[in-house]
Amino acid sequence: MSMQIRMKEKKVSSQYCRYCSFMVCGDANYCEVKHKTFSTEYIKRQNNCKFFDLNPMDALFENERGYRPREQKKDDGEQMRIEVSDED
Repeated sequence: MSMQIRMKEKKVSSQYCRYCSFMVCGDANYCEVKHKTFSTEYIKRQNNCKFFDLNPMDALFENERGYRPREQKKDDGEQMRIEVSDED
């Protein structure tokens, strides 16, 4: 029996197991893809799991507003310059 794993097209800068569609929380925190249980502290940490699928609902039900990733800052290519004059 094979499970198809969906990959998100849009990259999320910060990803947490608690906001993944494959994380099931209850008596234990279980990942359906990796077939492993994880501690609550672990699923609250940032990670780079290749199976991550964003689900804005918090699996731990601690954040009622849900997860809204920040927009990536766009670099305009310009750098701020400070000029110092030596006039005494």
